[in-house]
Amino acid sequence: MIDKANNISSYRILQIMLLRSEKYSFLPELLDEVGEEAMYKLLNVFAGTKIEFPSVSKLERYAREITIYQRLNEVNSSKKSIIVNCLCEEYDIDNDTVWSIYRKIAKLAKDACGVKITHNNKCC
Repeated sequence: MIDKANNISSYRILQIMLLRSEKYSFLPELLDEVGEEAMYKLLNVFAGTKIEFPSVSKLERYAREITIYQRLNEVNSSKKSIIVNCLCEEYDIDNDTVWSIYRKIAKLAKDACGVKITHNNKCC
């Protein structure tokens, strides 16, 4: 376990170590953002693990896909075609793409927790 008391004695030593390693080049910035205590916790939990953050555009795409799924999931079948048309217009995508996204998110939700995701992002 890494903590301030035993293995790493100061913030500056940790920063210098991390700056010298090209392999872990993002860690000094992460240390500056989260602080020393949180960094120790992260290192203990994720030591030896590769962590990759999605791009902002991917996060936006994921949010759009979840919104499409939720909006279709919240209406009864008689109103789905109206919602699909609205989603097509809102996101500038075609009908097939809307349904493809819906099926993809439905499968992910089922695989993740075995059920549908409601509008408040909880499995039910």
